[in-house]
Amino acid sequence: PRVGDAVVTLRVGPSAQGGVDTVRVAGRDPSGLLQRIATRACAVQDVARQVELAFADRWRLERTADGTLAHGRLRARLVAGPARDITQVAGAIMYGLRADEGGGDVPDPLAALTPEQPEASVPVVVWAARCDAHTKGEIKKPYEFLVWVRGPDGEELAVTPGVGEPTRLALRHVCAF
Repeated sequence: PRVGDAVVTLRVGPSAQGGVDTVRVAGRDPSGLLQRIATRACAVQDVARQVELAFADRWRLERTADGTLAHGRLRARLVAGPARDITQVAGAIMYGLRADEGGGDVPDPLAALTPEQPEASVPVVVWAARCDAHTKGEIKKPYEFLVWVRGPDGEELAVTPGVGEPTRLALRHVCAF
């Protein structure tokens, strides 16, 4: 996309004539920030269309001295485009998320998706990162996890995976709200 000049429109009133005046102010973006944001947003949408990411519906809960952990899987499927790697995962405000090494080393990348092997399943673990009353009261997107997908050019983009109702129910055992 090509981002044009930003224009801010203000409606100010009451005017001297009792109505509302409209004022337009042209914004300046000498560093091209708006164009970079738009370009990156489109690139993330392209990756989200090419790689399906979602948590599997089955979770195993583990009670520990520090709280409840949920062990599950992140499923990735290449549906179009070039080979991609799943390189890292990150939690949301309320929930932490990491690859579940299961006592071994975490592979690098976490998964490699190719046209010949378009599907992968990454073991993950979720825990309560911030399960306090303030966080619960202010949370707007509790399931906005991030998964970084690397393309053939080496660029990594963060994409939000799908979170189904079985996953939401399992996560409420980790931190209920």
